[in-house]
Amino acid sequence: MGYSTNGVDADAVSIVDLAAKPPRTVQHFTTGSSPESIELSPDGKLLAVVTMDGSNLAASHPNHTEAGGLYVYRRTKNGFELSQEFKTGRIPEGVAFTSDGKRLVVQCHADRELRVYHVRGGRVKESAERVKVPGMPSSLRAAK
Repeated sequence: MGYSTNGVDADAVSIVDLAAKPPRTVQHFTTGSSPESIELSPDGKLLAVVTMDGSNLAASHPNHTEAGGLYVYRRTKNGFELSQEFKTGRIPEGVAFTSDGKRLVVQCHADRELRVYHVRGGRVKESAERVKVPGMPSSLRAAK
């Protein structure tokens, strides 16, 4: 499974154990370029990361892409590992699981929409569900 980066670089996510005394970083892993938002599922088994992957670059830029990325990591005994990846709309800036953990929502700034993914059995499935919004959404959180 590869990373759909913008051709310039890949970036990283760090996992910090806040229960440790003192808190400490316990894992680093590579993800797509320019991560914008991360979200842990309510059951703690999945971690979602949305990245620009070149969709934030000017159309004339050689590394411009028409899609950002959604990277889904599953919890393992020793941390997280990449499980799935999806292309999203342009400039994804927010990601959130619903409080019941059955859906994952990605907001796409330039497309003025929320994309809904379904979560079942520890797997994320793309859907055709889109919620058009009048403005360019720039952050997203779900009530827990």
